[in-house]
Formats: sequence, structure tokens, C-alpha cells
Amino acid sequence: MQPRNGRATLWKTARGHLLWSGLSAGQALLLECACLHRLTRAVPLERPHFPQLVGLEPAQHRFEITHQGLTVRSLVAAGRRLAIPDVETQLSRIAAGLRSAGVIHLDMHADGRNLTVASDGHISVIDFDIAAIDGVAFSGAIAERLARFETEGGFEGFCTRMRSILGHVIV
Repeated sequence: MQPRNGRATLWKTARGHLLWSGLSAGQALLLECACLHRLTRAVPLERPHFPQLVGLEPAQHRFEITHQGLTVRSLVAAGRRLAIPDVETQLSRIAAGLRSAGVIHLDMHADGRNLTVASDGHISVIDFDIAAIDGVAFSGAIAERLARFETEGGFEGFCTRMRSILGHVIV
């Protein structure tokens, strides 16, 4: 992490091991950047629940984003629990932000690796290299996840999944 304009940021490099998704590392990088750009335009109350794109180095297949806190996965591994204020409001804002941006996050793991919680209890969704934009899946593997997203309740099911994951760290 490094500070920039008073906020901690980090660099993320496109991962070649995502080939199972049907996307090259470069395509996954572009998809994630497109999702983050759309989410930046979200209503101000929703914007803080997603990383903000700060810098981009396409030739190196990497970009800089704001740091959103520790992943639920790392909090569980450390045995840490946090007070998370207004969980339902935060989850509603996350779903509203995704919906209004036309972004469907399709990589929410049960272990919480793509869900972060800041020390003040602020929840964020990270890692948008497996996603759909405006209902378009950019590979067959992503189309399968999109179909599962719909059959599991869409954004309401997504909130249920996040609620379950957060249950491992809420005080």
C-alpha cells in the first residue's frame, strides 16, 4: 500500500491464472477497469463501497486502486471480529450501486476474499475481473456464472450471500 491524496492505495496486476474464465489477463484487466469506472459514476452514497481507480499502466497490465480495508477472509484468519454499523443499509447501497452502474459482480467467494471491511465497519466489494456489464457476459464461463447469479436471486441473492459471509466477522 502507498498513500495518495490522503488515502491508502494499492497496485493490482492482471492475473494470468484467470484463463479458466475465458478471458486473457489483458481482457480481465480491461473488464475490471470498465467496472470500476462505471462504479465511480455511481451515486455518492454508493461510491465508497467500491475501490476507486486511481492510476493505470496498461503496458504493465496493472492499475492502482484505493485500499478498502481488510478482506473478510483475512479477518477470519486473524480471528478478528468487528462492529459493522448499518449492515442492511450498506448492503442495500452496494446492490443499488451495482445495479445503477450496470455491473454484476460474479466472483463473491464464501471465504470472503472479495469482500472487505474497514476498521470503522465500512463494507466494500472488490475484484471485478469476473463480472458482467449491462447483462453481457464476456465469455462462456462468465455466462454460466451470470445464469447462476440470476437463479440464485439476482442482487437480492447477492446481498444474502454477503450477509452470510459477514456473519463470520460481525461482533
